[in-house]
Amino acid sequence: MFSRAMAVDIVAKKGYKAMMRGKRVIVTGVLNKAGALGAKFVPRSLAAKIAKYVAGEK
Repeated sequence: MFSRAMAVDIVAKKGYKAMMRGKRVIVTGVLNKAGALGAKFVPRSLAAKIAKYVAGEK
């Protein structure tokens, strides 16, 4: 699951910059942003199944 994860230093820098701008939540990466947006439009039960699949759980 984490083989294509964004480098921790990049995530930390983006998080720090967002915090300094007063942001409480930041989503990094195109796929993460798409997933966060998509989760707003699907039922939670379906979103949970998708998350479970992505995490490689059965």
